[in-house]
Amino acid sequence: MFFSLALDKNGNISVWGNTRIKLDDVKDVVAISAGVRPLALKRDSTVFSWDRYPGSLLRLTNIVAITAGGGQWERNLALRGDGIVVAWGDEDVPAGLSNVTAIAVGEHHSLALKKDGTVYGWGENLVGQATGMVNPNGLRNANGLVVHSGQVLSNVVAIAAGNEYGLFGIGCHYGLALKNDGTVVGWGSICGSPVLVPEGLSNVVAIAAGQTFCVAITTNTAVAERFKR
Repeated sequence: MFFSLALDKNGNISVWGNTRIKLDDVKDVVAISAGVRPLALKRDSTVFSWDRYPGSLLRLTNIVAITAGGGQWERNLALRGDGIVVAWGDEDVPAGLSNVTAIAVGEHHSLALKKDGTVYGWGENLVGQATGMVNPNGLRNANGLVVHSGQVLSNVVAIAAGNEYGLFGIGCHYGLALKNDGTVVGWGSICGSPVLVPEGLSNVVAIAAGQTFCVAITTNTAVAERFKR
């Protein structure tokens, strides 16, 4: 997974990096996601997947969002227009999960933003990356609503899941949430340390989670100048 994808306004995809992906047949695309097998959401609400040419059209319909992840193993999620999440690869969706508006996937854990502004997580939870709380009795996996600062996380408008790719990662398993007041919260672990959101970060409109770093877009120019490098 050493490549990048870009989507232009005409629905065409460009790819660069260490890959042999062929994109000649992938047209009329509205969203993309780069994982073990990249995904493309087409305008007709179907999903195209490929790792070696020519790729294939998945048997999915009424899809409104996609996300691809995983390290050694492929893990993919798609969100249907009725708020139901579907999964394939090394991934399963907890029974009864519904009313979802956004999805995010890491290497071994996944997150779903629900219509009521709460976040549901599942998968590996050794450092609390799935639920915000470390499992009791050393259990590896867990699922449930994300808890932050002792309370169920609420008023969330966007989510992101951090990844640790490869056999020799450095312990980056975490989640991020953007709240409706423009603040950001994080949970889990980055490089073996708790996720620390910079003090004073506000007026955030978008977030992203990398392997060992986080990104936020803010409309607060004073904050932007403070953290400029």
